Amino acid sequence: MKTSVAKHFFILNEFDKPCVELIARRVGDQLRYINHDNGDTLFNMRCATDLETFGFRAEIKGMTDTGKIAVKFEQEDQSRALYPKGKKRNWQDRTEFMLYL
Repeated sequence: MKTSVAKHFFILNEFDKPCVELIARRVGDQLRYINHDNGDTLFNMRCATDLETFGFRAEIKGMTDTGKIAVKFEQEDQSRALYPKGKKRNWQDRTEFMLYL
């Protein structure tokens, strides 16, 4: 069984669309968007939901020729994420993708 690193990647709050372009990663005790214009801004983790809660598993696949870490994400389960009032929050994008960090 592969070890998932999906719990280290997040959607920041209940307002961001749960999609690849708005994924953030942990930087110390804060979060930073990966593929977004605010990539240098740090955010608190208070309202963040990890990708594991959205049903994803992620595996480090190795290094690219340019020295980036390749991480493959696959949605293997249904989302367990909820909005603050209890309504189910589904993933709204591709269910399999790669990130290069």
